[in-house]
Parts: sequence; C-alpha cells; structure tokens
Amino acid sequence: MKKFLWLILSFCFVIQLQAGDGINPHWLDSLTWQVKTPKLEQEFGVSKEIPRNYRTVILTALSYYPELKGVDVEFRTSRIKTTMAAVPKMFSLLGKKEKRRFVIKINTSERSGAILLKDLSFNAQVGVIGHELAHIVDYLSMRPGQIVRFGLDYLNIGKRREIEARTDLIAVHHGLGWQLLQFGREVLTDPQVPEQYKKYKRNIYIQPHEMLFLLGITSAY
Repeated sequence: MKKFLWLILSFCFVIQLQAGDGINPHWLDSLTWQVKTPKLEQEFGVSKEIPRNYRTVILTALSYYPELKGVDVEFRTSRIKTTMAAVPKMFSLLGKKEKRRFVIKINTSERSGAILLKDLSFNAQVGVIGHELAHIVDYLSMRPGQIVRFGLDYLNIGKRREIEARTDLIAVHHGLGWQLLQFGREVLTDPQVPEQYKKYKRNIYIQPHEMLFLLGITSAY
C-alpha cells in the first residue's frame, strides 16, 4: 500500500514539473529567454519601443514573427478594458504598407476586470503578446479600406468572433498555440477575474478544449 501511494505521489510530482518548470517542451522558461535577450534585441528589437519591465517577454514573442522585423511597433502601458490591444496608427495607413506603424497597449488598470499581463505566467504572457502580433500581421495584409471595414466588423459580436478566431489561428501557425492555450486557461481559472469577463472570453475566443484539438490533442493535457 505504501509503495502504491509513493508511486501515485511521484507521478503527480512529475506531472506538476512538466506543467511549469521547463521540462514540458511547450513551456517557455523566462530564465532561459533572459539569457537570449541581448541577441533577440539586435535581431527583433529594431523599430520597436518596448517597456523595460516587459523587454524579455516581448522580444521572445517577436522572435516567432520574423516577418515583423523592422515593422514600427510601439508597446505602451495604458488603461484599457482588456489585457492587451493592437491598433494601427491611423495616419500611417495613408502611406505604403512597409511604412505603417502600430501600437500595442498593455493594460495597467486594476479596475478593468481583465487579467493584467504582469499577473500571468511568462508562458501565457508570450501567448497573449503573440495574439496581438498576429493582429498586426493581419493588418499588414489589408488595404486601408479593408482596415476601416475591419473596425466596423469588430463592432458586430458575430464578426468579432470570426476575427479573433482568425487571429488565434495566425498565432498557432507561428508556433504559439501552446502559449495561447496557457493564456486561456489562466484567464478562465483565475478566481480574481470577474465572471463577466470570463464569459466574454468564452464567447469570443477559441477555448482551451478547442485549442487542444487544433494542436492535435484529443484528451486532457
């Protein structure tokens, strides 16, 4: 009996390790990426304005989007109603695509009800930043008129669901599906996140069980 209990406890310990200390090959470890930060800065930090306290995690996410090298992106803290948001600088849309500039806002409002970037695991942070970078990839594929139409479509809940699903799929295609999965799980299981916000996330975004299916996993991970 004691041997059986020992085996069960050992198994649970291994599963716990795999869930969050870097043994899991899908888990991005912050310490590992901190060492890479100077090199990432040289390769992916060109034309980027990045808050110092998010430098490593943003550069990590950018490394999954080599097509955004040299694209002007400003990351700034702001008081918004969601964790992050990516928007184009409107006047830059009048020029050539390669001259377009973008802002990714990082929510700092404790009263917004949204989970804040600083409260997520490193893995989940990369996931949500990767989602916003996917929006920029999407914007770069559009003509100015299409971006205006995009803004109008986003006001419609049904269209918004399609847009966010497409954006998630872009991030998955770039190799960040597991990080998006982690972000979704942390939002939906955090007791500090209001149920109203969780309901919005369930209604609009790809859900963890759906993400597992996209990743080829048909049972609980």
